[in-house]
Amino acid sequence: MEQIFKDNPNLDVCYKTSDGKYFYLRSDAVNYATLLENKEVKKLVRTQSSKTDASVKDEDADKNKKTTNNERH
Repeated sequence: MEQIFKDNPNLDVCYKTSDGKYFYLRSDAVNYATLLENKEVKKLVRTQSSKTDASVKDEDADKNKKTTNNERH
């Protein structure tokens, strides 16, 4: 999975230019790419399995918070 999806758990789609820069909007990526020799822009889509993995991690974090709160009382 691309690092941008790990850093932005709610991001489902982004665009990557040939020099490795990421953009949230296709138009921004295309405009930037006009300055590059290789004008290719790739659309990157988060896979369903990576969303599932993220959900599991969030669920585990919530369980730990509840346990910690219960232990304080």
